[in-house]
Amino acid sequence: IAVLVPDRVFRNEDLDATHEHTFHQIEGIYVGKAEDVKVGNLVAVLKTYMSEFFGQELEVKIQPFYFPFTEPS
Repeated sequence: IAVLVPDRVFRNEDLDATHEHTFHQIEGIYVGKAEDVKVGNLVAVLKTYMSEFFGQELEVKIQPFYFPFTEPS
């Protein structure tokens, strides 16, 4: 199972030159047998989705990080 959900996200913040109260985000989940599923599977699904959405092949850069406020995510 591979699912991507694009949507708008709203934050209760004041507008300034670097922040907007609305932004777009894509959530993804990839489900399968633990021994068969790697993060690369989700990256491939995201890359395919974005390439189809924009109608061209895209270069993808993944920057993993730890964000404790949403862990696990």
